[in-house]
Amino acid sequence: MTRVFIACCLYRPHPEYLRAQLDSFRGQTHADWRCLLQEDGEPASEALVRSLVGDDPRFSYRATGERLGVFHNFETALRFVPGDCPLICYSDQDDVWEPDKLAAGVALLADPAITLIHSDLAVVDAEGTLLHPSCFAFEGRVAGDFSLGQLLLRNSVTGCTAMFRASLLPRLLPFPAQGREPAYLHDFWTALIAAGEGRIGFVARPLVRYRQHGGNVAGAVPFGRPAGPRRKVVERWRSAIKIGALRHRLIADLAAAYARPPAARRPTFPPVWWTAVRHRLAGDPQAPVTLRIALSVPIHRAALLWRRFVGGGPGGQTPV
Repeated sequence: MTRVFIACCLYRPHPEYLRAQLDSFRGQTHADWRCLLQEDGEPASEALVRSLVGDDPRFSYRATGERLGVFHNFETALRFVPGDCPLICYSDQDDVWEPDKLAAGVALLADPAITLIHSDLAVVDAEGTLLHPSCFAFEGRVAGDFSLGQLLLRNSVTGCTAMFRASLLPRLLPFPAQGREPAYLHDFWTALIAAGEGRIGFVARPLVRYRQHGGNVAGAVPFGRPAGPRRKVVERWRSAIKIGALRHRLIADLAAAYARPPAARRPTFPPVWWTAVRHRLAGDPQAPVTLRIALSVPIHRAALLWRRFVGGGPGGQTPV
């Protein structure tokens, strides 16, 4: 049986939410796993964690000592992956996994071309009551394209659903330095590296009950929220240009990752125009958003040149 490492990162966990999360680990049909419960900062929750895990040897606990923030907390956890765990999962502290989550991931990763798998999520409230049966439908995510080009436009991989190969770690680590308020999260960075190294697989059913309780670092956001005409014209373009700036930074971070050992051919970054046209021809509901982002890239580049030559900011730096 293939052993799976679960990186479950904590920060002031709610006792009952954490209990449900850990119980869902124990309830997995694939029982060969090891879980690191890593607390961000001081070991304030150590007593709670030890009371919940009992004498189960599959769990271990550590605290980082200093506050790292969610992005670098997950990065640090990856440095403790045992050598006998070829597969890795990220986990939040407040969700519930379906019993076959690990088994479904292990089965798909039997294909050596697949580097990461992820799934849909069921959106639930703080009490676990179903709010929406599909997070992909709720958020209007693209479900048929997890290529590097599409991910650079909009991430559709949620970390708590992901399972990926430990063989990605030499390329994945170290994470780009972002501090405690990152421009993008660990799941996005992992998905980009996975897409550059191979193919991303998808389970088109919920394998996680995604709890929304008001304190989430990142949560479900409905697609197509109502907006007035001015919001449609101004705010949507502003949002697209911001995403264009983020894309510029992500490409720079990926280039840096591929410039360090181990030596590998840097993945090509397909033109956003081609991705936008494909989505428009396919009648995808995300096509207008994709097209705005595609247009935002040359606008963002022009803004960088303006800052450089007119003196509005440091040359060559990307605002985030």
